[in-house]
Amino acid sequence: MKSSPDSLYRMIDVNGNRASEGLRVVEDICRLSLESEPLSRNFKKLRHQVTGVFQKLEAEGIKPWKSRDSENDIGADRASGTGGIKSSLEDLIRSNCRRGEEALRVLEESFQALNLRNAAAQCATIRFSLYTLETQSLSLCPRSRWKEVHFYVITDAGIASPRSLSEVAQKTISGGAQALQFRDPNLSWKDKFKTGKELRKITWDAGIPFIVNDRPDLALALEADGLHLGQDDFPVKEARTLMGQDAIIGKSTHTLAQAIKALQEPLDYISVGPIYKTTSKPDAWDPVGLPLLSQVRLKSNIPITAIGGITIENLEIVIQSGTDTIAVISAVMSADDIKKVTQKFIKAIERALKERGKQ
Repeated sequence: MKSSPDSLYRMIDVNGNRASEGLRVVEDICRLSLESEPLSRNFKKLRHQVTGVFQKLEAEGIKPWKSRDSENDIGADRASGTGGIKSSLEDLIRSNCRRGEEALRVLEESFQALNLRNAAAQCATIRFSLYTLETQSLSLCPRSRWKEVHFYVITDAGIASPRSLSEVAQKTISGGAQALQFRDPNLSWKDKFKTGKELRKITWDAGIPFIVNDRPDLALALEADGLHLGQDDFPVKEARTLMGQDAIIGKSTHTLAQAIKALQEPLDYISVGPIYKTTSKPDAWDPVGLPLLSQVRLKSNIPITAIGGITIENLEIVIQSGTDTIAVISAVMSADDIKKVTQKFIKAIERALKERGKQ
């Protein structure tokens, strides 16, 4: 058995490395995947702060690395390949932030045991900063961001004409639209790709989710954030395999049975509708009404999007019936002043959600 101070220094050495490694992984995810320079910079700052703790110890003649004994470390053979496969950005962020947080806690306790109070206090400060950065970085992952979407605009070139979809998209996003779905069954594949690339850039620059309707191949080609599927579209399970664990996937439902079945699938949201009569989709189902929406709310543990004939005037009762998100097509696509109409929708939705929260 090692002497107590020696074993503590070994713990400090191991967990200093562990904390830095976890921080570096999330730093690179923020820089290269989430493309958030501020978050990447802040994770780097924490990593340098950990290094600074050890540099100060070195300056005082304390060198934990001298107690390193990798060959006789009984846990060395378990140090890699643990914790299961991380299948998404969220998993990677969570696991590496927890790795850093746990390591910092060990450092804090070890430094306290050695009466190195300043080092312990620094590690506690870094750990609490990491909790905040973990929450911020997770909020940028597409599937987490969807939970904050309450107004969802779906495109239709025919209704928007003579304005282009790019023009309409820019105006509704400037008004506050929180997600955009590219849907236009009448466009050729070539035109879909061309228009889709334009919309992808607009939504990317605005930082809102970009969803493609029906086609996983188009969604992948456009590097969309997600895919929306109808009842007769591509199977959800296979779509999830193709799109990956970070993609947002939603599905249309028109009956309680369809909704219950959809809730067993790997989805991020289900849409219910049409709530009211709509002219946006010639092949739309008959209106399902508010009672179905309320029934689905009682069954669903994922966000619900209500669609079909929803206006600024009737959206309050739709939200009171249980939806999380309002989706519209013609209400925005046909508006004379798209930005102004979008702003009105956003204000009405915020007001209705606030009222629902009081109940």
